[in-house]
Amino acid sequence: CTQLLSRVMADEGGGAIVNLASSIGTTTTLPEGVSYASSKAGLLGLTRQTARELAPLGIRVNAVCPAVDDTPQADADAANVVLFLCSSGANAINGQAIELDGGAPAG
Repeated sequence: CTQLLSRVMADEGGGAIVNLASSIGTTTTLPEGVSYASSKAGLLGLTRQTARELAPLGIRVNAVCPAVDDTPQADADAANVVLFLCSSGANAINGQAIELDGGAPAG
């Protein structure tokens, strides 16, 4: 999808791609779930690499990494971050994984 979409975006002068990953792909772990954790970590690697390769075409690529908490509020927060990353207000953000963890690591 990224390859096809980036071709269209390049023809249109650029754009933004936002991958939906998970905090499981960054620092959080699960009691079980090697395949899930490795797929999310791989998606973050894809995000960073495509961000680098597509930047000269005016295409930004970022990822949103919600915590493992499936609530309407968490879904709304993720949607708002995706909208921001697609906006011109995020023009300087590329290749980043935005964690939505509610500040959990801060204590």
